[in-house]
Amino acid sequence: MEDSLRRRRREEGEGEGSKADDGHRGARGQQAKATIQGGKMDLSSSEMQQVLREVLVQKGASSSSSSNRTTYCLILTLVLLYLLTVIPTSVYLYYRILGDGRGGELSVRDFTSLLSSSVTSTIKGLLLPPPVEKLTWRITGGGSKKAQKPTSIEDELPPLPPIAFGALLPYPSPDDPYQQEALMTLPDALDRGFDFLSVPVGNKTADGRWRPIAASDIGLSVEQMRTRLAGHVRARDGSDVDSVLEQLEVARKTDLLAVVLSVPMTMLQDQQLVSNLTDADRPPIPFELWVRVPPDDAGWSGWTAFHRQLNYTPLAQALLDLRDPLVPFQERWKGELVSGVLLPMSVFATGGEGDSARQLPASVSEWVLGVMDLRQAVVIEYEGEGYGYPVVGSPGQSLLAECGSAVAETVAQEEERRQPATKAEKVERALDVLYQDVLVSLLAPIPEQVDESAADYFHSDPATDMLYEEALARCLSDRLVAGHLDATIVVSGGGRGALVQSVLNAVSKAKIKKWDVHVVEGSDEAVDALRKRVSGAGDLMWRKVKVTPGDLRTFSLPHGKRAHVLVAPPAENHHSPEYINVALKGGSLLARDGVVIPSEYSTFVTPVSTARLWTRLAQTQDLLQTPFLVHSKAQFFPARESSGKVRVEKVWSFHHPDSTFTTIQAGERSFQGDFTMSVAAVVHGLSKFFKATLYKDVRVSTLPGESVIGQLFAPLFVPFVRPLMLSQNDTLSVSMRRRVDVSRMEVWYEWRPEARQCEELGGLCGVHNAEGAVFNMTIPPLR
Repeated sequence: MEDSLRRRRREEGEGEGSKADDGHRGARGQQAKATIQGGKMDLSSSEMQQVLREVLVQKGASSSSSSNRTTYCLILTLVLLYLLTVIPTSVYLYYRILGDGRGGELSVRDFTSLLSSSVTSTIKGLLLPPPVEKLTWRITGGGSKKAQKPTSIEDELPPLPPIAFGALLPYPSPDDPYQQEALMTLPDALDRGFDFLSVPVGNKTADGRWRPIAASDIGLSVEQMRTRLAGHVRARDGSDVDSVLEQLEVARKTDLLAVVLSVPMTMLQDQQLVSNLTDADRPPIPFELWVRVPPDDAGWSGWTAFHRQLNYTPLAQALLDLRDPLVPFQERWKGELVSGVLLPMSVFATGGEGDSARQLPASVSEWVLGVMDLRQAVVIEYEGEGYGYPVVGSPGQSLLAECGSAVAETVAQEEERRQPATKAEKVERALDVLYQDVLVSLLAPIPEQVDESAADYFHSDPATDMLYEEALARCLSDRLVAGHLDATIVVSGGGRGALVQSVLNAVSKAKIKKWDVHVVEGSDEAVDALRKRVSGAGDLMWRKVKVTPGDLRTFSLPHGKRAHVLVAPPAENHHSPEYINVALKGGSLLARDGVVIPSEYSTFVTPVSTARLWTRLAQTQDLLQTPFLVHSKAQFFPARESSGKVRVEKVWSFHHPDSTFTTIQAGERSFQGDFTMSVAAVVHGLSKFFKATLYKDVRVSTLPGESVIGQLFAPLFVPFVRPLMLSQNDTLSVSMRRRVDVSRMEVWYEWRPEARQCEELGGLCGVHNAEGAVFNMTIPPLR
């Protein structure tokens, strides 16, 4: 739902910019370019206006109100130059750096359309006075819709995307569906705070034919229908399939935001309905289909079976009907495609004596807050028995507004409670806004278009850097206690300086008087950035840092010295074991009593249900055989301990130094394990985590419940080619291998699920990424 609403708003110039094995430091810098998502880019025209106004102010354009004609011409020239140069560049770079939380390739046509709408709205914003703000019931808890850049997050906190509020309305009258009073009701509801409305898709005329809804019938513009109106298809009972199919045909011919499907659960298994939606000889449905289902076990089973018959299309999404407010919240819905929650007015309670205002019961609030992390819609179904149609000024309108206000207030209070206070919490918020559900390739380079400040952001991880600082400070302090007054430190992969700064902080904390810091970095851009910091630093400690471009495997310290501490990335992705252990081979780099930070790291896996991520990769089989780094809340882990804790299995470990690691072939590992489903679930793949021991009890982890607030390291999503529908107590067997080919100088992963359902799926449960045919990581030759 979120994707559809934003996509439609983009087309009218109101679009909104959204937003290694598990977390290598370099992989954090790779997040900008390799994002795979399900839609295209949105960019807020209001942000364009703000940027343009700031540029004009800086150019001395505040005098534009002057009658001086020369000044006016100068300003107009600057505006035209800006529109023709800076805006196209800004739009393109913004897309390449951040995307919108959905990504995809930006076609020339879409880019031109997006640019045109941005320029048009910018000119309007400059030449026309701002609209007068209307009084509404809406409480905005999500903050501004301004698109965010990945810099200075401590100074300007990125706002969460707002939750969309909608209202599902009936016909004004059974006899005359398009009364004149509706011409004012719908536009007024949109003006008063609803983001979208849902109304019946049409009316059955006297001759038995369906007449589609028209903009003139309901007082909306054609553009409002496309961007803010959802249709509603209903069935009287389970035998009313023909009527539902006729209504769907009407909806196909009407340009709508989405269509709500309200039918009995038994009808979802009707083959006529399924065939209508999946017939290969017909064009696909041109809208999102929000399937109204109860959130209980029966509703979940009915929805997942229906979605499976639709081949897991992302256009079909569950709309959770909370008519029964006593159904407890089920976390597994986070693993499904959910458009939002539907709140019939009957679930709203009135206040105490003398208070007639509608309130949201605690049990319903739990569901609303449960989907807040997914930023999905809240739809209020108007039930006007005794009130009539909610026309302007009527009691029904007031009742609808009270219900909307109750939901908005609940959301606003929760978002206020979640406001971050510490730097780490602000980084966590930035992750939620900028990187939530963004799938990042392990192989992506840092985009060339990223400027230095943005690149610094991508390379920094304050939470993890602090742990490295603590680990190294304790290590150096232990050396002092042992009588060692000096320290030579080698940093492998210094990035753009954040990790090196943590090393210098640790040296200062440990009060080491005689020390050397050598940074070995393979990226030319990072080497340049490090050297700039060394040469331009006012901090004398930085001036002692020595930067060496090249490869750790061939690096040696001058004058036959050996390192007392080697600082390296905390995970085994990007062939870190091969780099570090080959570099340590022979004992010429690390002193006999030397320490490697980290000293050990392990990889863990668990089954994951995440329809949102899987459907974004399902466009091609190759993507479903490729692991991706991702921060996501749209997921559920169905294998649990009796305590409710997520059950994970350790698949392999590496430690440093390792005297048995004589060739890179020693980096091969294998795993086989079984997982029992605690509840019925659709398993879309594996989540792969790591846990690294930096020094003694100082650890970095991406395991559920163990990652620290604000940590940029992300788990790995390892998808299955086909989702597996498993019942409670079913067993999922998983085999996984880390392969190394010396002749090809490549490292890759292979994985294979085995379950009861694999028999009917045939080869789709076979080995994924066999022989590294789809995804592999090349070990660069020595240089």
